[in-house]
Amino acid sequence: MPYPPQVLEKLGMKALELHLPNIERLMVQGVTFHECITPAPVCAPARACLATGLKYSFSRCINNGENTPLDQATFFQVLRDGGYHVGGVGKFDLQKADREFGLDGWIPKHEMYGFDQPYTCDNAGKNAACKVATTDFYSWKNGRRVSRKIKDPDRYRAADPYLKYLEDKGLMHLHIKEQRERSGPLAMFNTSPVSLKDEDYFDNFVGNNALKMLDAFPRDGTPWFLWVNFVGPHDPFDVTERMKDSIEDRYIPAPVQGNSELEDGVVDIRRNYAAAIENIDRNIGLMFEKLEERGELDNTLIIYASDHGEMLGDFSRWHKSVPFRGATRVPLIISGPGIARGKTSDALVEMQDLTATIIEFAGLSMPSARQSISLKPVLEDPVSNSQYHRTFQTSALVPNPATAWSLISDGKFKLILSRDSTATLIDLNQDPWEEHDISSEKPEKVEELRNLLNDTYKGSKFWDLLPK
Repeated sequence: MPYPPQVLEKLGMKALELHLPNIERLMVQGVTFHECITPAPVCAPARACLATGLKYSFSRCINNGENTPLDQATFFQVLRDGGYHVGGVGKFDLQKADREFGLDGWIPKHEMYGFDQPYTCDNAGKNAACKVATTDFYSWKNGRRVSRKIKDPDRYRAADPYLKYLEDKGLMHLHIKEQRERSGPLAMFNTSPVSLKDEDYFDNFVGNNALKMLDAFPRDGTPWFLWVNFVGPHDPFDVTERMKDSIEDRYIPAPVQGNSELEDGVVDIRRNYAAAIENIDRNIGLMFEKLEERGELDNTLIIYASDHGEMLGDFSRWHKSVPFRGATRVPLIISGPGIARGKTSDALVEMQDLTATIIEFAGLSMPSARQSISLKPVLEDPVSNSQYHRTFQTSALVPNPATAWSLISDGKFKLILSRDSTATLIDLNQDPWEEHDISSEKPEKVEELRNLLNDTYKGSKFWDLLPK
């Protein structure tokens, strides 16, 4: 994120040589939050929390092997019932466990979650799209799809809109082959550009669908909501030749406490990651143009956020699912009518706070979103109201019972509890990269935060699996 110098200094970071004119435009027109964390740093649980306005464990989606429960209210439903056209494109991951998408991006569950069919095109993520196309789901058992791998490539069949698009162009088998060549611990060091042209790249497919939906919304004054879910930047860290060339000569720093023997390869992966962010920025610019064409840019609430982060080689770790800054901290910018311009906020935000924020700006109510706190007061006056938003923030995850963890931060100190109840305490002001455990020096702070953390999750769905 192109944070201002004082924020970068606080975070122990330096500015990067990235070209993000449209993200910077959003920052100039709105409020940028630099202390936002995900309620769970993995796709399906984070999105369940966002949809329902509930913290992890209360939203009842434990990991990527579960769906967002259909018996819980979503803000998509509230918007639709309140008169909005509700649409979405890209990777929803609300029914991730089922791996059902529909070749046109629509299945009946989308309506149950709150979406309108004319404005919806859900697709699988990078890995899931290829896995579903190469898997035979031949039955159901105990509410789960029973499957077996397809050995004959001639029997591969697209099962989501993106691979259907590639299949129709004769590119699906090539895409599956190249994705497999980039999957796995060592294969990810293959940072050469893919064979696909820019127009066929996954995130550009998502961006083009977003433009189509914006065109499809009636221009009769009926309010609308569009959820745009780019699949990147995400492993495998593939880019097109144009994306690769555009960033090849720019400096990208090595990871913090990374593997020095692999440093050159790791930096190349990080460079591809940066190129994917720049490509998303380009797509955001196209959506700006579409909103201007519709005459709606000035009265549209725009939110830029993510469901989780990425360790990207820091401390020799990759991907997400862990309680450290790279995985749990997420970007957040909000702009629109009535929102302060060009401001930053150090409010302690949890990503599911967007639920109540969206609902309040829409003039609606959602009592079930009881663990979501609207950011509207902060957005109107970040200088006066940031300190009052939350006094602490939490995140948790049960990847499996043996590796469960939870965390809490009051903005000054961060406590991480592991499954064996090992406590790690970090002084965020002195140690923004979270490198030093000071739990033995401040046992009273450990107990204070531990008690708050236990009170937060007590009685929730996965309470028994979380560390105490």
